[in-house]
Amino acid sequence: MVGGGSGTVVETVRAQTEGTGSQGPPGSSDAMATLRTKGSAAMEQVMEQVNKVSSQAQASWSGLVSRAESSVPRGNAAAEEAAPRAYSRVSSGSGASSGMPGAVPLALAGILGAVLALMGAFVLTHLSQRSRAHVPDFVDDDMLGYAKRGQAVRTYDLTDLSVIEEFPSVLDADDFDYATFQSKWALVQKTAMRNCSVINTHARSRTYFYKSAAQNLTFVSTTETAAVRMYRSMFRDVLYKQATVFRDLISYMSMIANVQFDAPVFFATVRIHSSILNRIYFVDAVSIMAGKIKNCVVRELLALGALEVEGVKVHDSTIDKAVLEDVRLTNVQVSDSVLTDLVFKANLFVRELSLKAVSVKGVDFAASVVFRKLKVLRSTLSDLTFSEFVLGDPLSFVQSKVSAVSFARGLFARSLTLTGSSVRSVGFDGSMTVSSALQVSKSEVSDMTFSADTVLHTAKLTKTAFSDITFDGDVSVDRATWSGITMQGLKLARSMKIRDAKISGSSLSGVQFLGDAELTGSLSKVRLTDVSVSSRLKLTRAYLEAVQIDGLRVLPDAVLGADLIVARNVVISNSTVDGFAIFDESQLKSVEFINVVFNDMASFEDAVLTQVKFTNVIFKDLAIFEGATLSKCTFKNVVFERPVKSRNAKLRKTTFVDTVFPEDGGFTKEF
Repeated sequence: MVGGGSGTVVETVRAQTEGTGSQGPPGSSDAMATLRTKGSAAMEQVMEQVNKVSSQAQASWSGLVSRAESSVPRGNAAAEEAAPRAYSRVSSGSGASSGMPGAVPLALAGILGAVLALMGAFVLTHLSQRSRAHVPDFVDDDMLGYAKRGQAVRTYDLTDLSVIEEFPSVLDADDFDYATFQSKWALVQKTAMRNCSVINTHARSRTYFYKSAAQNLTFVSTTETAAVRMYRSMFRDVLYKQATVFRDLISYMSMIANVQFDAPVFFATVRIHSSILNRIYFVDAVSIMAGKIKNCVVRELLALGALEVEGVKVHDSTIDKAVLEDVRLTNVQVSDSVLTDLVFKANLFVRELSLKAVSVKGVDFAASVVFRKLKVLRSTLSDLTFSEFVLGDPLSFVQSKVSAVSFARGLFARSLTLTGSSVRSVGFDGSMTVSSALQVSKSEVSDMTFSADTVLHTAKLTKTAFSDITFDGDVSVDRATWSGITMQGLKLARSMKIRDAKISGSSLSGVQFLGDAELTGSLSKVRLTDVSVSSRLKLTRAYLEAVQIDGLRVLPDAVLGADLIVARNVVISNSTVDGFAIFDESQLKSVEFINVVFNDMASFEDAVLTQVKFTNVIFKDLAIFEGATLSKCTFKNVVFERPVKSRNAKLRKTTFVDTVFPEDGGFTKEF
């Protein structure tokens, strides 16, 4: 029974280890063979213990049998025959070669079987823990939590004997000459390396670290390797003193911490998957020509020299706390990742950068930034500071969020496009220029401050909500097309010029014109509410149709001017004009002035008024209609406190209802 049971457990262990080994990476077959060897050795130890227990038990039972036989009364034939028959039944039922009388051997066999089953289960559990997927033995829950949540991690110290016991081989204070490896693979398997120095590495050397760990490792001479593989390994406190070249570096489910490169580093190809990189320092120049980073955590990255990255894809990773000097990025793609607390201390040049479903928070660009072909899709950018931002190619934000961004100076040499995005708390401390085209559609823009001059060319705004926008410098907009715009809280501290504008289906409220403002173009189906004019607002060669202006206030010494304006179906209501209101040479048709007070001069000289209605209007100062043509106009509940100047004016089918004129000369007396 014991022999048959042990064979079953061994076969089960072999079946499980072989099934597990088939799923491993390159080199895992050797590891699983080692695991099978360990499993067999463990089973042999179990069998030795079982055999010892069986021998002791059999000896005890032999004594019991002897005493039992001696106690059988001689001369009692029935008793003498009963014992051999019982012994024969037990022997034939158990299959043992030596006899054990009665039911007691069966109980002992059951106990031994249970012990054997428990020992087999222990061996299987131990083997399953040793070969658990995705996690090396020296990686505990702290490290796993760090990889998944980006939290602090307790790095391992190989001087701890409990950690050293995880590795069958230990190399301590040894020197290695990798030049002897030539082009063959050197396998470092389940080995702990401490306080070791690498003297030479051959350009064709290939090293595979499998479930190993290294601490206080120093590469003394120039390092050049053809290939380096790391699988479920840990490197900590590693120093490269001379120039280093990695032709092909692959890290899978490993941890690399406290690594410093004192000389230039060149990575031809880098592939890092499911790994942790913590405190990586580059003292000199770094070049990465191709690579992929997936499902990784990178923390405390320092590059004091020039950093050049080309053809690298970053996916589902976290990069936290990086300080970089002169950086050049070419054809870099970042997706489903998180970038936080990045500092670019010197120039940054980016060509073909794509951000897709990326969260960027806390980035400081201390020097100039040049972007070429930047695309942002379904990403979040916040807490960014740009010293000088230059965009050489079109920039597009699609379904993205931008917040808390500061620009010392921004130059968008090509088009800037926002689609389905949110922009909040963005400030330009210096000038901001979009040389080509600004396109914003189906977005939300709020809390933006432009401290210096702003120049926009071909600004196209569609179905977008603006709020709390402040321009402290001069604003110049050419060929502006706005449709479906809602704007609440617009402050223009200095001059604004909008040329060739087409504004339709929009609503603007809380607009302050503190400086001169000039608009040429057309407004249709536009509603203006709570508009304040402190200087001069002039509509030149403008066309207004279906425009409602409510709560207009022109402050003293300000001018509301219209030069060659054509207005149709325009309503100006609930407004107070403390400054000049000039509508000279304008064409007004179906325009209504409702509840308007003109505290200063109002001039309609040489204007053409057709079906214009003045309702509840007060002219407290001079009203000028000289050379004007009034056709089918209506004055209802209108008060003229001073004489009306209406020389050479033409009045056709115009009516006055409850209109008050001064005693020394009213509007009607001129006709």
